[in-house]
Amino acid sequence: MRFSQPEFTSICPVTSQPDFAHIVIDYVPSKWIVESKSLKLYFQSFRNHQSFHEDVTMLIAKDITKFCLLYTSDAA
Repeated sequence: MRFSQPEFTSICPVTSQPDFAHIVIDYVPSKWIVESKSLKLYFQSFRNHQSFHEDVTMLIAKDITKFCLLYTSDAA
């Protein structure tokens, strides 16, 4: 599956201006999948988050990995 968020923004902690990124997530789902609407709402939650987008993308990767591992282990 591929999710794309071409206009991702967070707030730059130095300038307080929007910090833009284009986020693409590719993954192979197992028994459970990440709902695209939920993922878009999750992305929007960072709109007023004051952090560099490089830090935010690492946080997103960790959260999605944790989510997928949680539901993969439940299915076993």
